[in-house]
Amino acid sequence: MKTEELILVGGLVFLLCTAGLCDNLPTAEDIESLSQSTKEAHDAFSRDSYQLRLRYNYADKSLTPHERDQLEKIAKTASDLFGTIALSQQDLKQKIEDYQGEDWENKYGNTKLWRKLTTNLLETKYNKCQVDYYLALTEDGPEKNKILNALLDNIKSLSNSSKSPGLLILKAKTYSLLSHTNPSYNILAKKLLDELAERFDVARNISFTAKVERINLLGEKEPGHLRKLSGELMVSSWEPDTELILKIAFLQRRMGQTQDLEKTVIAWPKIQQPLGTLILEDLNNANRANELDKTLEKLSVVEAELAAQTVWRERTEKHVPLMKALIRNKKFRTPLTLYVTATRSARDQPIKSMKLLVEASQLQQQKQNNFLTLSASKIAEQTAQYAVPIFDLHKNQCDFAVEIFDNYKKLSDNTMDGKIQYYYVDIFENCGNKDKANEILKNLATTDDSFYGKTAKFDLILNKINTPKSRKKLTEKEILEYLEKLKVLISTLSNSDQKENKLRKQAIIIYCRTLLGSGKEIDTNTVLKFLDTLEPSEGAGYNLFKSKAMMQLGKFRDAANYMQKAVDFNNCQNGRNAIGLVGNVIWEIDLFENDLTFLQHCKKLAAYGYKCFGTEQNALILAEIFILTAEKQQDKLLKAEKLLQKIANIESVNKRVLLRCRARLMAEQDKFEEAAKLWAKISSMLTTASPSENTRSWAWWRAKYYQLYCWSRSSTAKNADILHNIEVLQNSFASVPQLWAEKLSLLKQRTNELENGT
Repeated sequence: MKTEELILVGGLVFLLCTAGLCDNLPTAEDIESLSQSTKEAHDAFSRDSYQLRLRYNYADKSLTPHERDQLEKIAKTASDLFGTIALSQQDLKQKIEDYQGEDWENKYGNTKLWRKLTTNLLETKYNKCQVDYYLALTEDGPEKNKILNALLDNIKSLSNSSKSPGLLILKAKTYSLLSHTNPSYNILAKKLLDELAERFDVARNISFTAKVERINLLGEKEPGHLRKLSGELMVSSWEPDTELILKIAFLQRRMGQTQDLEKTVIAWPKIQQPLGTLILEDLNNANRANELDKTLEKLSVVEAELAAQTVWRERTEKHVPLMKALIRNKKFRTPLTLYVTATRSARDQPIKSMKLLVEASQLQQQKQNNFLTLSASKIAEQTAQYAVPIFDLHKNQCDFAVEIFDNYKKLSDNTMDGKIQYYYVDIFENCGNKDKANEILKNLATTDDSFYGKTAKFDLILNKINTPKSRKKLTEKEILEYLEKLKVLISTLSNSDQKENKLRKQAIIIYCRTLLGSGKEIDTNTVLKFLDTLEPSEGAGYNLFKSKAMMQLGKFRDAANYMQKAVDFNNCQNGRNAIGLVGNVIWEIDLFENDLTFLQHCKKLAAYGYKCFGTEQNALILAEIFILTAEKQQDKLLKAEKLLQKIANIESVNKRVLLRCRARLMAEQDKFEEAAKLWAKISSMLTTASPSENTRSWAWWRAKYYQLYCWSRSSTAKNADILHNIEVLQNSFASVPQLWAEKLSLLKQRTNELENGT
């Protein structure tokens, strides 16, 4: 709940009670509700004022006017809220104490509700005292003293009921503020904190906090006191809260104890982020005020690195100018500052960033940085990885590419991963040094029998035959020789090793694809013979190319059978191949209208392709297959109809194919007259696309046949008209595709029989 909402709720509770509208006896729920309000108000103040409270102690107990206004608003809001809650709790407490019923003990004694309410009231008042202390920080002069004196009175009142050591620390802090106008309070503050620090009846963390506050408010009791305290904390068994550790770090920073500060932030990493944020904010403020040089003179290396850490965490480029100003000072050129500056400025100044990374790796090699966990070799490796896309754009930086390569080679103690060498093959190719790239590949291919050596062999072959442009430079004989080398390489690659098996599959793909790409039947048969030497367990590559080869030979049934084996229906790796096969079949699907097994295979592949890509073209293919395999089953026809409705208004959909699917659907739904009209429309569209008056396409004959067939099944059909149309077709065109010539003859025969009553 927001602070403003809490105030509203608390105020309403109090007003209702004071108006006599909550005369009922207090319940456990009433008490718990106010207790929860106290907790929420405390949490809200702690959260909203956290950064300002840190800033106050970080900046040696000072705030900017804007920060004071912010803290005043937050503290005033919280103070009023705690006051309202306390009045409501006091009202409930009074009602309980005034109650004279015989069941008082059962209601409030045995249940401990009165004791709980009393404790809650003290807690609320204590929270108000803490908030009022921060409210006093925002004021000056008489108003400040007025708040502090009232605070002392409240602390004194609370002390009668509570012996909390925290209350004593707050009292000492109040004395310290009052000492600014009345030095005698300083003596009281020292006495109170020193006594609390030496008490044996308080928890160790309270005693320690008192010692830290003593130094924070009044200075060291003796030289080296802070260093002694931080040393004790290092070996203590209790975990101090973050704000206390930060207060120690602030003191170490203020007193110039740089080495101790570094030990503290390393021992408690949780303070690095808030401390780094404050330091970075200071540096940015100094930069805006043109006082950065003066600030950097006082800045320690550990502070610079904490600021750099914050820049790294923020993942933004807005601090790049500041980081560049920082590393201009040699003192601040550490592995961390260089690394952060490089990675944050890489987009605008990639080459300079790479140079900074090289320097960072070399410095990290000399001495491991406390705040940068990356090793020197890892930084060098990252530099090499970052270099690939950068040198693709900056092809004139080959010399620097060599520098990066040599740096990584040196820092890795000649144990570079083979993969990194391939990065540099790319780099040298991108900057035009193909000889260097080939030198690396050839060296690996001839000297390395590992995966990377085999990959180098694959790359060398690939460079020669993988593109039409590269193949043009070779004779057909040379291409076949490279393919033979690739075939030999395939035989050396293990299908039990994950990486080698992946390369093996790639090699099989290149081998088969190159041969099938020629379009020659002899090469297609060569692929089939090669595949017969492999095990079907080779997986998708084996069955996929079997399917493609069969498709090129026009053996669609075999092609569909192998494609089903090739695809993994749980992923979309071969989705396009599957839908491509069905797309080829669909143009002549009527040839297979009686082969339901084949059509079911096609439906499965089409559904798989649609699930993977869901394009309107895939939807059309699937819908048509649904219709052809529905066998009048309404649920299947409904699926097809929904698919067609889904894509009907998509502009890019093939309108003619959409009409064809609708025509088939109408026919299956026995809506023959509507189907005939759609087929007529399709044939009309195809007529305009015919190359001459005397020839018609296979698709046109299909449309014309189904137009007449559906017409013959309609209620308005006249057999004589249908016979006339068939005869006109048969007499007008000499060349009719065999399938449609046979179907037209059968339709003519059937219509004649109907006409003659036989």
